[in-house]
Amino acid sequence: MFQYELCAKTRCYRRYCYNLVLLTFLLLLGNHTAQASTLVVPSGGDLQAAINQAQPGDLILLDPGAAYVGNFILPVKSGTGFISIQPAGQLPVGRITPASGSGLAKLQAPNSDAVIKASPGAHHFQFIGVEVSTTSASIAGHTLIELGDSSQTTLAAVPHDIVFDRCWIHGFSTQEVQRGVGLNGSEITITNCYINEIHGAGYDTQALAGWAGPGPFHITNNYLEAAGENVMFGGADPKITNLVPSDIEIRNNTIRKPLSWKVGDPT
Repeated sequence: MFQYELCAKTRCYRRYCYNLVLLTFLLLLGNHTAQASTLVVPSGGDLQAAINQAQPGDLILLDPGAAYVGNFILPVKSGTGFISIQPAGQLPVGRITPASGSGLAKLQAPNSDAVIKASPGAHHFQFIGVEVSTTSASIAGHTLIELGDSSQTTLAAVPHDIVFDRCWIHGFSTQEVQRGVGLNGSEITITNCYINEIHGAGYDTQALAGWAGPGPFHITNNYLEAAGENVMFGGADPKITNLVPSDIEIRNNTIRKPLSWKVGDPT
């Protein structure tokens, strides 16, 4: 009888602990969900203000097809939840093409500075379903998306955990653009994107290039088009001691140089 009662008490105790843990988890989940916000930025709205206001886990919704003009800076936030920036409505599935452009939100720089630039140490941002370019083909672009740069001297200054998914990142046929995305960070993912019209006269150009970030880098299922090197790591010495870009994953990409860029081609 004693053994039976002891077992019964033990079972009750264990069940109580399980329920207590489950209740605690649900309360924490509820608090996390309650803290996450959706920030809606209509056409003509201040996207930079929304990025500054957003907290980890928040969603920033843009108008499909609307243009947001500026040089957008990703600030440093505390926390590890991704801040997502994407158009409202249904997103395309898989690798996008320029034909997806009407449903994308457009982020455009009015000058030759980067359209999107990560502050030193910025982290946990993801862009989904956006088009990145300049406002005009007459603007000579340097780098459209700048995730870290040559000035970084410590690993703490390296941007990390940044994702571009189903984004169209491009120059124009008559425009000079040196680089689509500068990959000078860690845990950077470029996936399902279409990067094209990256070309210039008299210097190397790259759809993707990194030299001052440690990695990992995940480059999967993209269309990558550039006149110099479609993808390049290295080419300049980093200021971070002993840094070598490493853990580079390149899978299922289409890498192309149109023959129309070749001098003497009939087109």
